[in-house]
Amino acid sequence: MFAPERILIKGAGMLSTAEQIEITEEQTKTIITVEYQGIKTVMDMYLCAPSYGGGNYEPVFLSMWGSEIQCRGIFAALAQFCTVTVGDKTISRSWSNKLRYRSKKIGYGKYHAVTWEESLSEKAVVFFRPEENSSAWEKFFKKRLIPVASEWIPDLVQILIEKEMVTILTGLNAYGYILDTKDDNVCDLIVENIHR
Repeated sequence: MFAPERILIKGAGMLSTAEQIEITEEQTKTIITVEYQGIKTVMDMYLCAPSYGGGNYEPVFLSMWGSEIQCRGIFAALAQFCTVTVGDKTISRSWSNKLRYRSKKIGYGKYHAVTWEESLSEKAVVFFRPEENSSAWEKFFKKRLIPVASEWIPDLVQILIEKEMVTILTGLNAYGYILDTKDDNVCDLIVENIHR
């Protein structure tokens, strides 16, 4: 299995082309299989959100490795609202979930493919190590022009979770949240609960 120390993901919306994801040795050991009707490939990183109807999960971010046909086959299945098995979970996209796909040849007929939800950069906070939680939220708030001091972020995130204004994403080798409320509501929370 090809496991480079760094993966450059271009066009994924959440990362600029200058940013890179550093993959640790521990993360490269955690590889799972993604499958749809006989099409199998491996995945080293993914995030998904619980669907509103229960049962399946909705894909947010997927990082796959395999032949071009395998990677495109999994993406095509998701694009056509089919249910795909990822490890012990089943994922399928909803009608409102718009997926994007990008792949890059890595040699020997193998590809690294990334599938992401189109509005990922607008509404999701994604990070790849638990210690990056605060800095990821800080970048997210700065991009959305929400005025928040760095020291307030842990308390604000906890309040957002308690008030169910964010969806906690589950996955492998990645962590994240989706903000389910308007920016004005976040500003109101800052005034009411944090800035005193």
